[in-house]
Amino acid sequence: MAYVHANSTIEAACSPPNDMQEIITHTAEITLDDEEQGVWFEDEELGIQTLPAAKETWTIVGRFLTDRILKTEVMKRVMASAWKPLMGIEITDVQPNLFLFTFFDEPDMKRVMDEGPWAFENATLLCQVLNDGEDPLQVSLNTVDLWVQVSDIPQGYRTVKVLERIGDYVGVFLRYDERNFERQWTSFYRVRVTHDVSNPLKRRMKMILRDGSWTWINFKYERLHMFCFFCGRMGHTDKFCIQARRSLLRPEQYPFGASMRAGGTNSAKVLGGKMVSTRPREGA
Repeated sequence: MAYVHANSTIEAACSPPNDMQEIITHTAEITLDDEEQGVWFEDEELGIQTLPAAKETWTIVGRFLTDRILKTEVMKRVMASAWKPLMGIEITDVQPNLFLFTFFDEPDMKRVMDEGPWAFENATLLCQVLNDGEDPLQVSLNTVDLWVQVSDIPQGYRTVKVLERIGDYVGVFLRYDERNFERQWTSFYRVRVTHDVSNPLKRRMKMILRDGSWTWINFKYERLHMFCFFCGRMGHTDKFCIQARRSLLRPEQYPFGASMRAGGTNSAKVLGGKMVSTRPREGA
């Protein structure tokens, strides 16, 4: 009896209770698919900075300052030949006399912007860099950057601050030529300005000196393309100027003239749409 009782006790101990049996039964129905899917972490969660994609193109939007109908295909060939971008260029029509000049290398684009103004058939190109996402139809194209030669500055006034003031009188001062002060003597100083083409060019400036006297500061413009000798505005000649037509002045009495072009009084030459002085620039 004792033996049977002992075996019964062992069997009872090895048999799971009813609640444990129920847990085992329910657990068998559980699937672990969620464990297999994994969890992704974003770069910013790991403190990793993602570099932006490299920019592949740089675009200038521009128009030519003329009312004439342009020979578009000829213009494209001429401008590409004048600029000679090392990595190529694509010129696209947006609408009549509005173009996109797309470069495939940033230095090519910067060189074109820095070395302007440019022209086709003597009509100045007004252009701006087109930012990403910007509508070319909404870009204001009414200014051009010019190098101005400033002459007859009195001794004691040939300073950077004076050149900045003069630049803001001519237009909007951008910078001065670093070579201005490398020579002990020069007949003029160069400043880069932004000129609003709706305004006449400035011929000269009256400078009031410390002692109350005054003197004229005179200006010449480098690579100055078509402009009117009567009203002084760029984009047309006196032949097509309404003010000149209504004036009683003879052409030789007009207030502006070819002498405002740096390099002499001869007509400037255009080579590949790029202005070329008729003689070397002085002090450049």
